[in-house]
Amino acid sequence: MGEGIQNAIITSEMINVGGSMIGTSRYEKLEIGDDSRMSELKEIIHSLKRQRINMLYIIGGEGSMKAAHALATIYEKKFPQNDHWRFNIVGIPKTMDNDILWVWQTFGFMSAVEKAREFIDYLAVETSSNPRVGIVQLFGSNSGFVVSHAVLASRTGVCDFALIPESPYKLSKLIPALKDALEKKKKNYGLIIMSETAIPDDAVDYLKKYEDEICLTKLESKALDKYFNIDNRNIKGHIDDKLRDASFKIVKFSLEKEIDFRVLTNEPRHLIRAIPPSTIDIINASRLGTLAVDNAIAGYTDFMVSQWLTEYCLVPLDLVVLGRKRIPKDGIFWKSVIAKTGQPEKLD
Repeated sequence: MGEGIQNAIITSEMINVGGSMIGTSRYEKLEIGDDSRMSELKEIIHSLKRQRINMLYIIGGEGSMKAAHALATIYEKKFPQNDHWRFNIVGIPKTMDNDILWVWQTFGFMSAVEKAREFIDYLAVETSSNPRVGIVQLFGSNSGFVVSHAVLASRTGVCDFALIPESPYKLSKLIPALKDALEKKKKNYGLIIMSETAIPDDAVDYLKKYEDEICLTKLESKALDKYFNIDNRNIKGHIDDKLRDASFKIVKFSLEKEIDFRVLTNEPRHLIRAIPPSTIDIINASRLGTLAVDNAIAGYTDFMVSQWLTEYCLVPLDLVVLGRKRIPKDGIFWKSVIAKTGQPEKLD
């Protein structure tokens, strides 16, 4: 007991600090839907049982919630319930993407939006002082919540285009629309804010058009080919870094070739990951943590703690894993972002 107390982490002393005190990991075998995944999940439960750990809190995004539900399901179906070892599992939604179902705003999201808005303002100063078009790539593995909220919160006239995966676009439409926007606004600079998976539908066409000049690596080309073979372009799990790099290269180079402006690119994603949390995220995380512990001790399992509007609640994980939250491209929120930038409603 003495050793346990000595090694305890007093989380209340660290809730204002950025980063992770307990470390993070991404174990890709848990994302693969085959026998190896089942074997890995069973081994996790065996390990917890050997250590007599009977409460597991999984903190993370959509993939983490799927793993949490899979562990709870396997335990109920595959493990005997008469050996006096009970196993309760709780999901705690934490992702900057804000794409988990049945959560109003995941903690980490508003912190990311606030800092992204600051970076947008800084880069707006840079692009206007040294006239050029800037492209800023933010998080959003399958959704555009960070981009849309940061653009909506930015100063009027700063962002010329917001590009998100929910609203398809083509470079053949974006490029003339950008030229037209800068001419109408009488500006010799501009700023495009894009999600990391806001990949143009005609990316391959432009890659072929400039095949001698856009130099993708073999891994980047492979990732791009794989993406265009995904049903509905709906990325499951985390985004391949090579896909992100390939898309960014194609967009940047195509703009450089076809508009009479210099182009700068910026990817502040990892700086945003490292910031201290905002006040609202500190309060939200504290309340979710308390709710998670109280209800695990009360015997509840296979659920996610959540904030929905003004209430905190428990959501069964079998509902959470049904999909991802995305921005309706015909909804009033996305229309308000379009109104802020002044971009055409359709770019596809």
